Formats: sequence, C-alpha cells, structure tokens
Amino acid sequence: MTGDEITLGFRAFDVHELLLHFIALKLGYYDNAGLRVSLRDLTFVTDYREHALSVACGSALVARAQGIAQKVVFIGTDYPMFWVYGKIPAKASPESIAVGAKPRIATFPPLSPPWYLLPLVLRGRGIDPQAIDLLPVRDDVGRLGLLRSGNVDAAVISSAFPPPKMQQFGFAPCVFFGSQLRLPTTGLTASEEMIRTRPDVVQRFVSALLRSLSAVRGRENDVVSVVGDVLGEGENLARQTYDLIAPYFSGDGRGDASSRRSALEFANAEFGQHLKEEDVYEFAFLS
Repeated sequence: MTGDEITLGFRAFDVHELLLHFIALKLGYYDNAGLRVSLRDLTFVTDYREHALSVACGSALVARAQGIAQKVVFIGTDYPMFWVYGKIPAKASPESIAVGAKPRIATFPPLSPPWYLLPLVLRGRGIDPQAIDLLPVRDDVGRLGLLRSGNVDAAVISSAFPPPKMQQFGFAPCVFFGSQLRLPTTGLTASEEMIRTRPDVVQRFVSALLRSLSAVRGRENDVVSVVGDVLGEGENLARQTYDLIAPYFSGDGRGDASSRRSALEFANAEFGQHLKEEDVYEFAFLS
C-alpha cells in the first residue's frame, strides 16, 4: 500500500472519537486519499507541538487556550458523548450535604475536557460542584470498576462503554453531557505548522473524513459493522449504539455555529483568554 504515512492522535479509544477514522480506514477513504494512517495515544505527549494531527477537538480547544498553535479544521460531532451513571442528588449545595457525606463521582483526569465540563453539567442540574467529591480516575475501565464495586456513587463513562453496554452491567444513565452542553468535541485538528507546510495532506484528510461523515447516514449497515468492530461487540449492541449516537454527528463538518460560540465562551471564561472563532476554527479545507 502506498501513500503518505500520517500519525493521528487520539485521547479516548471510543466510537465518539474514532468512529469516523475507522470508517475511513475500513471503507477505503484513506486509501482513495493516498493516506496511510496510524493512531497514537496523546495521553503521554507532553508537548502538543510535536503532534500535527488529532481527532480530539475538545483537547485542542484547551491546548489553544494555553497558547498551543493548532486549529480545528473539521468537526465530526459537537455533542460531548459522556454519560454519568449511578446516583447523584437531584439538587445539592454545600449547605444541604453534611460534612463527610459528599457524594463521590469518578471522573476524568484533570486537564481533560470532561474534567472541565462535568462541573458545568452538574450546575445545569442544580448541583453545586463544591457539594460533590470529584475523583479523577485514569480511564473508563477504572471508573467503571469503582462504580460496579460500590466505591463511588456515580461515574463519568465515555462511549467506550455506551449505554446499551452499560445496561448489561445494570446501569442506566442519569445525565448525558450532550443534553446539557453543546460544543465541538471530535473531528480533526491540525497544527498551524502542518496547515502551512502540508496543506495538501490536511485537505486529503478532511476529504476522507467528510466521506466518513456522509457514510454515517448513507451507509448504515457498513457503519454498524464498524461500530461493532470498535466496541468488540456483536451486531445487536452495535446497532443499538449506532442508533443512539448517529444523530449527534455533524452534517457538514462545521458543526453548529452556536456550539462554536459556546466552546469559545467556555475556554475564555475558564482560562482567562479572548479567543475569537478564527483563532480556533479554520474551515477552508471544507470548501
């Protein structure tokens, strides 16, 4: 197989973040674009500048707010696909919960987008985050283990264990992040150096992912098969997961304008920045 060898960074190995990648891989869209793509976990990358392309738009927003020169060039979904399972209070404030009796929620590690987003989700439910013990846990396996063993009251779980799978463990979601928040979370980000020096590669990558996006709704059976492969599950659970997540994928690679504004408002408030849309989003490759 010939083509440019490209490394694609990711944060979470789940269908939310990687579905479009695996569609492009398995349906031949990368081959058609002359790309050979391999994945790299960005968890242990200390310098974002050394990595040119990533699917993690939420992480890219955080990095951009911290001065890292990269832009979102394609939006796959602008709904954060994370769920809270277990028991959380209907309403809560520090005054309403006795000292030492705070509910415990296992969540993502600090600096990850879900770590920042969970307090916003809780406030949307009338819960003061100061009334909750938020416990950072390294991955979904650890969070799920703590939840199943009763060591926490609730846990934030990604689409690595989608709701149909969690139902097999006896858990139903009590909060869906995407029902409380809307902001770009996955797609394709590129370093400004990559945009400047290899625009042809960025263009071909975006074109391949646009075909994946079209396949989400136009080639349902093929995409269900890809979902099953990513999850390591059979057709029944894969189809349930597809039916759940497919409506949340973007139609044109730009996402919703209000979701981009929400993302900028979040980043500017959280990090004391004054980012504008053109500082973070570059959609010229979608033309």
